[in-house]
Amino acid sequence: MGSLRKTYRVAGHQFSFVMEESSPLWRYIFRAYGPFEEENPADNLFTISLEESVSAEDVRQVYVDENPEPGFVKIAVYRYPKGYYMEFTQYDSDAINGKMTLGEGGDVRVTLYGDEMHQWMTFTNVTQVVYFIRTSTLDTVMAHSSAIHYGGKAYLFLGKSGTGKSTHSRMWLEGIEGAELMNDDHPIIRIGEDGIPIAYGSPWSGKTHCYRNIAAPVGAIVRIRQEKENVIRRLRPVEAYGSVMASCSGFPIEERFTEGKSNTLQKIIKGAPCWELGCLPNVDAAVVCRGAVCE
Repeated sequence: MGSLRKTYRVAGHQFSFVMEESSPLWRYIFRAYGPFEEENPADNLFTISLEESVSAEDVRQVYVDENPEPGFVKIAVYRYPKGYYMEFTQYDSDAINGKMTLGEGGDVRVTLYGDEMHQWMTFTNVTQVVYFIRTSTLDTVMAHSSAIHYGGKAYLFLGKSGTGKSTHSRMWLEGIEGAELMNDDHPIIRIGEDGIPIAYGSPWSGKTHCYRNIAAPVGAIVRIRQEKENVIRRLRPVEAYGSVMASCSGFPIEERFTEGKSNTLQKIIKGAPCWELGCLPNVDAAVVCRGAVCE
């Protein structure tokens, strides 16, 4: 068998994968990325090719994430004359599970190690990393959140792992008629031509297999915290900026990427109301939330 190329579009940004047709990764790719497939490979933001060996010379380290959340990979980022070189290891191991080069033009070459599941986890993490690097100056951010689609708008729930983002989404699904899950881990927010923040489903939905190619204007962004009662308040702009920034992916490896993220966040909080919800894991929390954010 020869190589196979597939092209996908997420939040209007297009990219491709190229690897042997016999690769077992295609089984996972078809499930998660299939709803986002595009027929026309033109105008790609980046292309990821699976290679037997990837290396780089004259590297210098510019960033390392040594404390990822359980289940995520550790990432070391190096600059070299042709772009970036990265190494990926699992959070519970020092063994390298992947190496990657990212050229200035979006040419990405990846080598994977380990068993099939570790290779898939590393591959999809590589794709996420390249995606938010390549879109960071294009009014686009990847939000670590759970997102509900309701009444023609998207409602995003932010918070640290374990605070109840997915639980609160489930309360909406159980208690609010017409609510649908949009994405349960990493929806995309992109600023529309009219300045309105638009939320998009993505192939990156954590443990929940919710890969929906849908989009809707952001109705509200809500930071979740556990509390002994259900209470909600509107955040001031400075609070909103800090709240959203803490939950949006990014690498502080170049000033233009940091500035791009900051500019996008400012447009998001200008175009979408931000709230903080102290809540219990019950349906009443969803009712209280809807009553405030859907006025």
